[in-house]
Amino acid sequence: MVRAEKSIKKRVEGREVMTTLNQDMNLLSFVNDDVWEELGRQREKRGVQRQMNEEWLPILGEEFGEVCQALQKDKAWSKQTDKGDLYAELIQVAAVAMSWAAQVREGKR
Repeated sequence: MVRAEKSIKKRVEGREVMTTLNQDMNLLSFVNDDVWEELGRQREKRGVQRQMNEEWLPILGEEFGEVCQALQKDKAWSKQTDKGDLYAELIQVAAVAMSWAAQVREGKR
């Protein structure tokens, strides 16, 4: 027996579209691969980081700030220093958050 694939509604560029859970899972799988690649780059550069929670926050905040800069890069008020690649910046945020979360979980064992 073949199960019908569950459809979900989502908004894309201001309009509702139907997609399937499998399509979303495939996309998230690609994003997850990119996060793992970025995590590998960060670890090659700095090693496995161990920080106090209070020290992780400014690291994550700096990465989030670059996401904010990428969002305004094409606006009239943008600066030349604004980052250009929103996706890359979001992947960096996810990798830092993953490192922090792993450390928190490790401490709960």
